[in-house]
Amino acid sequence: MDLGIVVALEREARIVRRVLGRLPAGSTVTVRVSGMGGSCARAAAHSLVCGGARVLLSAGFAGALDTRIAAGDLLIPDRVRDDTRDINHACVLASTLREALWPIGPLHGGVLASVARPVVSAAGKRDLGERLGAMGVDMESAAIGEVAHDAGVAFVVLRAVSDVADLDLPRTALEAIDVSGRVDGVGLARALLRHPGEVLALMRLAVGARRAARSLERALTVAVRVLCDPAATGGGP
Repeated sequence: MDLGIVVALEREARIVRRVLGRLPAGSTVTVRVSGMGGSCARAAAHSLVCGGARVLLSAGFAGALDTRIAAGDLLIPDRVRDDTRDINHACVLASTLREALWPIGPLHGGVLASVARPVVSAAGKRDLGERLGAMGVDMESAAIGEVAHDAGVAFVVLRAVSDVADLDLPRTALEAIDVSGRVDGVGLARALLRHPGEVLALMRLAVGARRAARSLERALTVAVRVLCDPAATGGGP
């Protein structure tokens, strides 16, 4: 296996599989759907390393912590931080990916924060960004980076922004989504009855998710080819 990709959600996995279906024969890429959170992502990353992955890619959606970052923008951080760790294991490949992907659309480097629970309020996003000096947030990348560091394999993050910094995540969405990211339609309808004022926020989140999905698919089409190139990842002569 050349490249192992960890995504949290089945929706993200469908994007990855479409991209992999367009690769030339002989490409060795494996995707694992971990579910949300660091412990799930750590287990998925460990299984990929045990299977022979020489590069781990943390891919999927993310939230923005900077109001200058729009839905659909790409995040390719140099460092990943949580409350206890600062992982800069990604910096070389991050530069390589940014160079390859800049024609696709706006992209951002810097620091990505990884958290144990979703940051639901705009105020919470602002505070997290200021505290960790981060421009974006997810729930998995620090754990994946830790596995890569311990195993001595390359690591990089590619995320597309689905929710922006000034958006309070609607409770309707949080209540209707399980750990795998599956939406319970009945649960969503019930949540909307309890919180009817969140319709506009839910629509805004849906628009952001669609933009993120399109951006992520375009970016992965290029990124997977780059990361499977031994010369780009340090595995060449």
